[in-house]
Amino acid sequence: MVEIQILVPSAAVVIVVVVVVVVVVVGIIIIIISSSSSSDRLSYIVLRGRWRNIIVVNVHAPNEEKSDEAKDRFYEELEQVFNQFPKYHMKMLLGDFNAKVGRENIFKATIGQKSLHQDSNDNGVRLVNFATSQNLVVKSNDVPSPEH
Repeated sequence: MVEIQILVPSAAVVIVVVVVVVVVVVGIIIIIISSSSSSDRLSYIVLRGRWRNIIVVNVHAPNEEKSDEAKDRFYEELEQVFNQFPKYHMKMLLGDFNAKVGRENIFKATIGQKSLHQDSNDNGVRLVNFATSQNLVVKSNDVPSPEH
């Protein structure tokens, strides 16, 4: 029997739960290569994949009322964490961005055709800008239209 201990901040518990659910549902063994918490707002876990590693980054962004400096520091730190891994690894970013991403036409390439909100707040704009700069797609807004 092999015992694995993972020391992660409470914000990263979501990552561990997701990994455990994947292991149980899919019935595969996932090898955790490393995990880290660079601050109380960011943590990540690296999973060994067959052809490439999978990096899951968990975040808790400053809320809308925080200063621009705090938000800038958060996104600078997120960019540093994200860019420390090779581009060929699969990267997933999840967590609470405290963002409202709207349906502005300029964001459609990054968010798709659907969004829960009509207009973006400042955090939503920052999230879309980060996603665009990293060639990511925002998928949590891909919700079906309500049926009347």
